Amino acid sequence: MQKIAQKHKLWLGLIFAGLLALAGSFILLTRKPASIEAGLPTPLPTLDRLAEPPLSQNPTQLEWGRHLFWLNCMPCHGERGQGLTEEFRALYIEDQDCWARGCHGGRVEDQGFPIPRSVPAIISATGGLPPFGTAEQLFEYLRATHPPQHPGYLPDDEYWALTAYLMDQNHRLQPAQVLGP
Repeated sequence: MQKIAQKHKLWLGLIFAGLLALAGSFILLTRKPASIEAGLPTPLPTLDRLAEPPLSQNPTQLEWGRHLFWLNCMPCHGERGQGLTEEFRALYIEDQDCWARGCHGGRVEDQGFPIPRSVPAIISATGGLPPFGTAEQLFEYLRATHPPQHPGYLPDDEYWALTAYLMDQNHRLQPAQVLGP
């Protein structure tokens, strides 16, 4: 009889220990972080707005256009197409004055090509690109004028990818629509 009582005590002890462990785990899993309990905002990871966007192994026209925008357009038009704003230029650690000597001032001794003092926004929530009624018009404009230092330099498929990206970002492209000649 005493052996049976000891077995029951052992089982009850194991069950009790298991319940305590479960309760502790539940408390740890459901407890809010200290920053939330204190009413403080939870810090978000810092996003590098100038970082190269990911590109899948077989990119769609839009993915390729986003990458080409980052590579060719972002330095002047901003990472969100907002234009060459003071806020955007502040992201660059060095050379925030785009028109300084050795950059884009337009003087003969400068290293770079001249850029206008005002670079417009080309992406907006209300839909930018008002002078372009069609994707073909935007494509032709881009091919004739961009990149400013060497217009027409990109292959046509890259201009089409940029056109698709800009049309999409301005809510003027149907889902899964692919642009081309």
